[in-house]
Amino acid sequence: MNKSYVRTAEHRHNMSVSIRKALSKIPNFAKGENNAFYGKKHNETSKNKMSNSQKLYFSTHPERLEKMRKDKLGTHHTEESKNKTSLGIKRTYQRIHDEAEKLKKEGFIVIPIAEVVPDIIAIKDGNIYAYEVEYGKPNYGKYDKNNYRKYFDDIIWLLRKP
Repeated sequence: MNKSYVRTAEHRHNMSVSIRKALSKIPNFAKGENNAFYGKKHNETSKNKMSNSQKLYFSTHPERLEKMRKDKLGTHHTEESKNKTSLGIKRTYQRIHDEAEKLKKEGFIVIPIAEVVPDIIAIKDGNIYAYEVEYGKPNYGKYDKNNYRKYFDDIIWLLRKP
């Protein structure tokens, strides 16, 4: 976006109206406990007015979003939040594996792409190959994790110079 672009009052008003219309079409958007003002002593009118003005401010000022992103750099998560995230990811992977097993029982050839993602999956003469193109030190053990080798007939490592 060109930073020297100046928006007219009419343009800002039109953007505000279009954002309000778009947000009003989303059912239960920012209501109840999902709302930033939950439990605060504001009436619904003032909450919506503040909420929409803040959304408009952030949507029309990308440099503000960039500043907020930079402010968050270097902040660290607590051990509790790291554990929750890890648990959620593990649960997701397990669900993917369970669905893959169901499909396998139905006769499909299944390769769950969750934890290990090959650079290239190639199929030739009914065989399935995983190709890994590496420009640094390869992690040969990544297919041993959760026995991912069983999904491929062969894993081919293409080692390239940087």
